[in-house]
Amino acid sequence: MRETDAYFRFLAQRAQRYAGSGTVLRITVCGYRVRLVFAGLVPPDLMKRSLGWLTDREGREADETVCVREDETADETVYIWEDDLALLKRESMIPEEKQSRKYHRTETFDILFPGMTQRLAVRDSRCRVTWVCFAEGGGIPWSYMNKPFVNELQWWLRDRFFLLHGGMAGTGGTGALILGPSGAGKSTLAMACLSAGMDYAAEDYVLISKTGGLAAELVFQTGYLTPYSLEKLPDLKPYVLQYAEEKGKYLLDLQAFRNRFRSMRPEMIVYPHPCGCASPAFVRAQSVPSFMAALTSTARQIKSQQFFTDAFMGIFHRLKDLPAYEMRLTEDPLKNADALKQFLSRREDTR
Repeated sequence: MRETDAYFRFLAQRAQRYAGSGTVLRITVCGYRVRLVFAGLVPPDLMKRSLGWLTDREGREADETVCVREDETADETVYIWEDDLALLKRESMIPEEKQSRKYHRTETFDILFPGMTQRLAVRDSRCRVTWVCFAEGGGIPWSYMNKPFVNELQWWLRDRFFLLHGGMAGTGGTGALILGPSGAGKSTLAMACLSAGMDYAAEDYVLISKTGGLAAELVFQTGYLTPYSLEKLPDLKPYVLQYAEEKGKYLLDLQAFRNRFRSMRPEMIVYPHPCGCASPAFVRAQSVPSFMAALTSTARQIKSQQFFTDAFMGIFHRLKDLPAYEMRLTEDPLKNADALKQFLSRREDTR
């Protein structure tokens, strides 16, 4: 514990070296108030767009340049800065047999070692402070800006929500949880539903409540579409932000559809399967192997093998009673969206 406390003090000192007067962005995630302090950095516009749904909704400016100080209204304070990552790494914080996992959790802290995005993330769970540091001189990577704080969201909300790699769309406060590996068509199906006038909660990452009534919550207001899918959904072309060459997809800002962003109750799980058939079809799925594949996809996306230890059984028990279907997709996204809407409606009528 003494080494842990000393490390937290060291991180605080490093972040404060760059803070002085910093830029602060305040977000609220499912009622959890997070104060993001960019120490020596300016929050990129792309990051602010992605977090747009979570920023202040009462008309005030989402970010401001202020003297960095304590904020009693925040549930979590996050310091974001650039530094020498080799200097900040503490291999001794993780048992040697677990160091290859790059992520470790105890009752006191979470620590994520530099990976693909070259960032170190550490959380002191006792005083609810998170430090997120990027490689010196590299800035905040583009791959992080468009869906930021994915791992950290799980730390902040772990008492109340699971984060899943999946989509969610529906009508009338209920919908389909869309799960599957990358490339299965989750994003295209969810955003086709949005384009077709349905309600929307996610195309890539969705929060699922752990307690109380089952609910899915929206996090990010940006989404990806392949060039092929975008051609099939021309109404979404005006919302393209840029082309992500490394992903081979377009990034869209869905701000214009905020009136259809909804918390929803999942009524079913849908596993999309592109097959080019003439008409969309729903086939009752073998839940366990499909569910395992979906959770494997989540673990891969968030670069956390410990996801299985922390969340697998909890997510399984939370969702195991939902009917699950393989949805065989046509090449027409709007046709698929209409079929999903009708399928949800028929289920509602038979309840």
